[in-house]
Amino acid sequence: MLLHLVVLNSLLALGLSSSWPFDVTTLSAPDGSITAKFVSFGATMTELWVKDKYGKARDVVLGYDDNTRLLTDPDHPVFNPIVGRYANRIKNGTFSIPITKDPQPDGPNVYHIPLNSGEVTLHGGIYGWDRRNWTIVSKTQTSVTYKHIDAADEGFPGNVTAYATHTVIDGGILKTEVYATATQETPIMLTQHIYWNLDAFQDGVNDILGHHLQVDSSKVIAVDSNAIPTGDFIQVEGTPFDFTKEQEIGARWNDTVNLCGSGLSLLCLIRLCLKPLQVVKAMIMLGFTTTMKATELEVHSGAISPVSGSIYLRINQRFKCIPPLGLILLAKQFMEGLVSPMTDGLQ
Repeated sequence: MLLHLVVLNSLLALGLSSSWPFDVTTLSAPDGSITAKFVSFGATMTELWVKDKYGKARDVVLGYDDNTRLLTDPDHPVFNPIVGRYANRIKNGTFSIPITKDPQPDGPNVYHIPLNSGEVTLHGGIYGWDRRNWTIVSKTQTSVTYKHIDAADEGFPGNVTAYATHTVIDGGILKTEVYATATQETPIMLTQHIYWNLDAFQDGVNDILGHHLQVDSSKVIAVDSNAIPTGDFIQVEGTPFDFTKEQEIGARWNDTVNLCGSGLSLLCLIRLCLKPLQVVKAMIMLGFTTTMKATELEVHSGAISPVSGSIYLRINQRFKCIPPLGLILLAKQFMEGLVSPMTDGLQ
């Protein structure tokens, strides 16, 4: 009890809620078209309510009823946070500054980040930005800005200061901006790691195969069996990767076997890098459209298959656990490559 009081008093002295970092911030657009909820842990979006063409509000992102499970769930599905310092995978957890394609011998400019997914470092290491406590630096009824200081965490070089601003706008628009600066050159790639089901598991629809998807790109990045880019590109024309014209995700599902080396039917790792601000659009017949702009994007669809069976959906989303093929992940890449202290930062 004494320890609890000390912690509570410390939080209040810092201007933090006693529920921090699981303090809920609710944003609503003036026209009532969109409401989003966030917590400071990972600057994570926990709910996103939008209205379908019938005026019915639906929570279209996955998440927990108990937000503390963002930290405690052993399966760690990464529900809707800001991911960093390096989203996606680093082969063997090793890189050098300056960046090179071929591995370099150990030395002062070679860095080793803890492996947390087989032979790779995934999403910044054991405790990436999605599992760090961010703090609110500004907030209005329609916008909130979170700040995180990465003090060479997980073995990355230098310190990075990052800001994530979430804003809701009339017309059902959610806008997320991320800005970061560094004290040393460092690889950095950030994303907002959102799991979508635009039907919200209502009306007897259990999967996302009937969702429509359109991606404005003529090629994707080739990857190996560990989802590490090989340096090659795949032309999408005539392949199951081709979503240049809008179509159902399930339209060519049987053709996706072994595309990721897993032997499973998965639409996976569509990584785009052609045009500035390419557009991806996902929609279903309820009238929802999700549009994103990015210089690089990943698209995954499939099922989370937890070993422990502990990934529960919220009560409003009908199922106890996520059903097979019940989600699509659209992860826009905010920045990639080196952030240098010689610049004013990247966003």
